[in-house]
Amino acid sequence: NVQPGEGSLVCKDQAKYEVFMDLSVLYDIAKESDDKTSLCYDAMYTANEIINVLTLNNHSVESYHQAIIIGSNFLRGGSNIGSSRDTIHAIGNCHIDSAWLWPYRETIRKVARS
Repeated sequence: NVQPGEGSLVCKDQAKYEVFMDLSVLYDIAKESDDKTSLCYDAMYTANEIINVLTLNNHSVESYHQAIIIGSNFLRGGSNIGSSRDTIHAIGNCHIDSAWLWPYRETIRKVARS
């Protein structure tokens, strides 16, 4: 357990993170699409393909790279599935209290990170 005043160092596996994010987007597409549309089925099919690649290859490093390619083909239009039918727009948003209870230098750091 990390105690107050202590920290911990985390090293993120970029490939696993990308697969997680692709699966999250595919899930949201399937969940938010009208029932029984081809987009919904294509998103579920692609997610299933990703899970199959990971499972059949015991979650090897190479399987994560294969999963990224599968997700990219759907999400970035590199295959027939999900290619020219729909466009997804994403807009990021964050709230920054730039003049809050910290020094000006901390405000600069927070704005840059956000």
